[in-house]
Amino acid sequence: MSKSLLVLFVFIHISCFSQEYLDLKIVNYNNDTIFSRIKIYKDIISRKPVDNIQNYYNYFNTITVFDTEGNKNKIKVNNIKTLYFIDLKGENRIYYNDGKYLKELKFNGVKLKWFRTIRKNVYDGSITYHDELTDINGKTYYLGLIGAKKNMKKATISKPELIPLIESSNMDDSEILEILKKFED
Repeated sequence: MSKSLLVLFVFIHISCFSQEYLDLKIVNYNNDTIFSRIKIYKDIISRKPVDNIQNYYNYFNTITVFDTEGNKNKIKVNNIKTLYFIDLKGENRIYYNDGKYLKELKFNGVKLKWFRTIRKNVYDGSITYHDELTDINGKTYYLGLIGAKKNMKKATISKPELIPLIESSNMDDSEILEILKKFED
C-alpha cells in the first residue's frame, strides 16, 4: 500500500511540474560574456511559472546555470556585473550588481531609473523587496513602506503637476511606472 502511494505521489509530482530553460547572458567584472541557460519550473496545467523566488533567480549567493549540454555550473553573484534574460512573459530583465545584491532595472528613464532589489532575511529566510529611484546625479530615493510617496515627490520635484497623482496612488508597480513615464515626458 505504501509503495503504491509513493509511486502515485511521484507520478503526480512529475506530471504537475515541468521545466523549461531561459537563455541567459552574464557579463562579469572582467567584461567576459557568458551565454548560458537558467531552469524555470512551470505548472503543467496552467503553464504558468511556479511562484517562488528561486524560479528566475537564486542569487543570494550563487546562480545555477546550465550549458547547452545540460551541465550545471554555479556562478557567484559577486562575480556578476550584469545579467540579462527574457522572461516567460517576453519581457527583458536586466540585473546589475550593486556590490551586495543584484538589482533589477524596472524602468530606465533619462531622468530617473527605478531599481528593485530582492533580499533574503538571514534570520527567518523571508524575502523582501526594496525599490529605489536613482536620478541623473546619482542621488537615491528609497520607496519603502514608509515614505514612498514623500520620496517619489522629492525625486519628481521638477514636475509639481505629478503631486496629485502621487498622493492618490497606492505606489504599486503599475502606478510607479505611470508616474515615472509622465515624469520623463
